[in-house]
Amino acid sequence: MNKDVISSAVLGSAVGDALGVPYEYETREYMENHQISGMSAYGTHNQPAGTWSDDTSMTLALLDSLSSGRLDLEDIAGRFVSWYRNGEYTPHGIVFDIGISTEKSVIMLENGSDPYSSGASSQFDNGNGSLMYIMPLALFLYNEENSEKRMRDVFSVSGITHNHIRSKISCFFYNELIIAAVKYRDIEKSYASACSSINNSGIFDIYPEEYDNFETLLRGNIKDLQINDIRSSGYVINTLEAALWCVFNSESYSDAVLSAVMLGEDTDTTASVTGALAGIIFGYDSIPRKWISSLANFELIKSIIKKFSNMKTVM
Repeated sequence: MNKDVISSAVLGSAVGDALGVPYEYETREYMENHQISGMSAYGTHNQPAGTWSDDTSMTLALLDSLSSGRLDLEDIAGRFVSWYRNGEYTPHGIVFDIGISTEKSVIMLENGSDPYSSGASSQFDNGNGSLMYIMPLALFLYNEENSEKRMRDVFSVSGITHNHIRSKISCFFYNELIIAAVKYRDIEKSYASACSSINNSGIFDIYPEEYDNFETLLRGNIKDLQINDIRSSGYVINTLEAALWCVFNSESYSDAVLSAVMLGEDTDTTASVTGALAGIIFGYDSIPRKWISSLANFELIKSIIKKFSNMKTVM
């Protein structure tokens, strides 16, 4: 895996995040009356243009941890705590946005909770908090041929903050989608591959009650849904469906992430999850350079990408 592929995923995600930050929580009706074409300042969180949120901060923390060449839950957990308490991995040295379940879990970690059991586990804790940072694990596991091990690792990392099985399955689906996207650079093939991985995993034999939650995704026709069928709340299933729909119904990276923001509600996470996938599918050169150069604390992002890329070259 070369540096451009890693950059396309990480920068694709960060750019989408930054595009969405000013519009988080805005309704779809509001967005329809406020067409956007690039980075905006202030808005919901009163941040400068190019500011990214907890999505990118936690993604960078995970990417930085994995740059050691090993999966270490204690190390990942420690980096999450450092982000939350000390402002590490942030654009401006402060944390201005964090989900309820994520905050609850990180505080538990800070107080000595085991990262294997710290994640929120109620069915009401299935926000997109672990989905938004899980993507680096797909890059890390790209050459892992054992799908059962990939699933176990994804479940473990998701479980640091979101330990309900629905969040874990969602993260596994997304990671399989990212791995397939790197391999095929084709959204149709990538989607089919991710659906096959989930269906063949046997997970719904263990948790049959969860199948209905994933039925829309697994039917294989997400691209044919109408925009009114797509929700963009912070619910993990909604985010997955919206991201896939945006990539399927776009001709470029820009179209995909702007479409994600225009859906309203959880704009930063929807656009971040969309952006990683779209960056890989459409390629690194498809991400507008003016958007990349607008990212706050870009040097930090570049340095962690370089560190991870060097590790992947050696492995």
